[in-house]
Amino acid sequence: MVCVSGIKSVPGLVSTIGYYGGYFKTYGYMFNSVIHMISVYTVVLVTLQRYIAVCQPHQAKKWANIKTARYEVIGITLFSCLFYLPVRPFQRSVYWNEAKNRYDARFTDFGSTFSFKVGYMVIAYYILIYIIPLSILVFTTYQLIKSLKRLRDRKAEMTGAGGAGGGKKDEVTLSLITVVIVFTVCQLTNPVRHNIAFVCVFLWLFTKKMDQHFWCHFALVTQAF
Repeated sequence: MVCVSGIKSVPGLVSTIGYYGGYFKTYGYMFNSVIHMISVYTVVLVTLQRYIAVCQPHQAKKWANIKTARYEVIGITLFSCLFYLPVRPFQRSVYWNEAKNRYDARFTDFGSTFSFKVGYMVIAYYILIYIIPLSILVFTTYQLIKSLKRLRDRKAEMTGAGGAGGGKKDEVTLSLITVVIVFTVCQLTNPVRHNIAFVCVFLWLFTKKMDQHFWCHFALVTQAF
């Protein structure tokens, strides 16, 4: 909401965005999606690196190092670009809307097909953005928690102090676990928000039992958080 207020405060920016809205819908959303996928798999990469260092230390020298991480980041970036950039021009097209006197966007014939919407926009998207990364994060985080518990129990037995604290490496691992848990919760809210918005539109279109403005505003509020 702060960002929206900031945009509105810039003279002429809102009208400019509205005039070229078709380009923002087509290409702005595309780059936003690429950045989102890169951020998701970067978190997965960092978690995997920590998992290897803690739970598979004999593999750490080979896989958990700066050189390997650089290649993996490059691979993540290329994969994210290939998943979105080549498809977007075939999914949406920009046209001049005479009625609204602005550029607008619409689905192409290919982008409107049922097989494309289900296969790419639903199945491939949810598998690559949610199912695969979240499954990896859940598994690695669980293994890291188990490893931390074993290390602390072992230290407690060796020192004879039940409240023995962990070292700096344990603190780094614990901080990463916290970040991953927060990230996972935030990721899970995205499909929930989209489904809520879909339900609101469905109720507005098919029930007509409440004011259409209520459902539209409610759907927008769910997308804002």
